[in-house]
Amino acid sequence: MIRLLIATLLSVILAEWLELWYRFGATWDPQAFVGATAPYALIALGFHLVLTLVNRGPVWLWWLLGALPGMALEWFAIGNSPWGNPAASQVGMLIFHGSWPIWGRMFDRRWICARQCRMALVWWAGWSLCLIPGFLIPSGEWRYVFFVVLPLGFYAGLAALTLWRGDWAAA
Repeated sequence: MIRLLIATLLSVILAEWLELWYRFGATWDPQAFVGATAPYALIALGFHLVLTLVNRGPVWLWWLLGALPGMALEWFAIGNSPWGNPAASQVGMLIFHGSWPIWGRMFDRRWICARQCRMALVWWAGWSLCLIPGFLIPSGEWRYVFFVVLPLGFYAGLAALTLWRGDWAAA
């Protein structure tokens, strides 16, 4: 039970990392930052509960299953569907929602390669440092691009690290 909660918390932190840059750097919407926490927590808790109960599977399948509730949230609750908001990046949303739930579990588990987790932490710290200067960009349009597009590079790296070690089992 404790491991389930830790994995959920770590996943929510990874999801809120993107929200932090987006809500404070691109749009200045602190209420939306706080409001995103509950849906992320519910998605993460459900994901890790299913992962614990089912217990096995290839990483690519868990990555895709992690993306499903996030994509449903984006499409039906937020309105970022291909038919409702064609400008929204479907690939970016898929990469984000596939990566954040599973990495909470990967950091918590003993079966994950320690080298891979160190690489992910260095990746996270490097991206965080690269994004901080974005607050100095005076143009709102350029800040939006900076704080929306660049953080997706972080999640693309996590997706690559996830799928690179595709032989793990959830047990």
